[in-house]
Amino acid sequence: MPFLNDSFALPKAFLFWMFIPLFFMTDDFSADKEEMPVYFVTVIYFLLSLFSIYPMLSFTGLYRYYFNGFFSLFAGVALFRILRKFPESVIKKLLGFLLFSALLTCAAVFAGGGTRISSTFGNPNFYGGVLAALIPYALFFSLSKAGYGIHFIFFAIALLMTLSRASWVGASAGILFFVLSGKGRGASKAGRARAARNILAATALILAGAFIISTHFAGDIFRRAVSIFNLSEADIVSRFEGYAASMAIFAEKPFFGHGPESFSILFRSHAPVSFIKQIGGLAHAGYSHCYPMQLLAETGLAGFGVWLFLIFVLLKKAFTSKELFKKAAGASVTAYVVTNLFAFPSITELLVFWFSAAVIYGPERGGGCSTLRPSRFPVLASRAAAFVFILFPIATLISEISFVSAGKNPDPVKAYAKLRRADFFLPSDYHLMNAGKICIVFYEKTGAAVWLDRGDEFFQKLIKRNPRHALALNGAGVAARENFI
Repeated sequence: MPFLNDSFALPKAFLFWMFIPLFFMTDDFSADKEEMPVYFVTVIYFLLSLFSIYPMLSFTGLYRYYFNGFFSLFAGVALFRILRKFPESVIKKLLGFLLFSALLTCAAVFAGGGTRISSTFGNPNFYGGVLAALIPYALFFSLSKAGYGIHFIFFAIALLMTLSRASWVGASAGILFFVLSGKGRGASKAGRARAARNILAATALILAGAFIISTHFAGDIFRRAVSIFNLSEADIVSRFEGYAASMAIFAEKPFFGHGPESFSILFRSHAPVSFIKQIGGLAHAGYSHCYPMQLLAETGLAGFGVWLFLIFVLLKKAFTSKELFKKAAGASVTAYVVTNLFAFPSITELLVFWFSAAVIYGPERGGGCSTLRPSRFPVLASRAAAFVFILFPIATLISEISFVSAGKNPDPVKAYAKLRRADFFLPSDYHLMNAGKICIVFYEKTGAAVWLDRGDEFFQKLIKRNPRHALALNGAGVAARENFI
């Protein structure tokens, strides 16, 4: 459960990858023709990663918690296959735990008190994307269990407080899909009335809560909502420029692209100066806030085509299903897709996406089973691999906690010690980059040259790991310049 929220992304990613050895240990590898779209995506992305211009990056993914890396994709498919072995009653219980985990994150972030909230690495859009994908499930459960109305209301309020416009649009699209598809056989008139009542109650509480928290914050919400329709806003204009750069990358290799996650490298050489000036650090991250366009640039028509085909199959199955639970899963997929027309997903959104795909497909033919059965694959080797895998999230969790507490510690010496501890347990790109930045901030505050050396220490480690890391090169250059002066 710890990796189902976005508080600590890297250990969550490693835990997510643990579905791979579990998949080999439990799956019987029986063919299912209905799953062919899933297999198409897996095979195509494997080949595109294998022949990528940066194969290692394509397999592992940038920072290891975005969607594109093949290992994360394969972990999602493994989760999909594992979930299909359980009956629907068990899936609903698992989903209840997932919703409860998200509810805990809402309780934690409400302490923001009139500021934009987030439970991620300072990125409210990731948190908003997760909430948008979970809201249809909370609405579905609230139709039969009144207690889940609390989940729905809390998710809606937290979503609003992220000020994430993409997530707002995605959640609205998901709810609309759920309401429209529910007009068929899947929902009674009383059920639709309860859904409408819950939506209206959440809306009223959100508006009242926004004004109670802060009239200024309520104004921010209103201005943020209105800005969705203002195509001349500087932020939106800059994103269109980013889209143009994405199309330029796509035009270079339109059929098979440059490989998954290559966008993060190539985008820097195609983004216009105006985009970098407006967005700043985002240009270095290498994402243009349009995930389908990013897929098109990275994997060409081949990768984008199989992804689009999978989405079409899932939505068609959900819309035509007689089961309201599957319609809620389709609404979650809709929210995921629409949100990421204007953003890019985290690994938590990927987990929810494959969870929803398993719900839409339903249990395997034959009724599914309540326990996992070992297959002919060497079970001992798989268990050994699972044991090794579990060591990684433990180390990364210690690293994450040390890093977060270092950023909040006012004592520079203690903060540096915690940064070193974080580096020891997991010298990730993100930690090394920000540890160096924190040291430079201490140098600006104290004027002590020792902080330049400490900052340069982290930057040099990062450059050794990733020679193309723009922010590390910039940081090392600052340290060298100040030392020279």
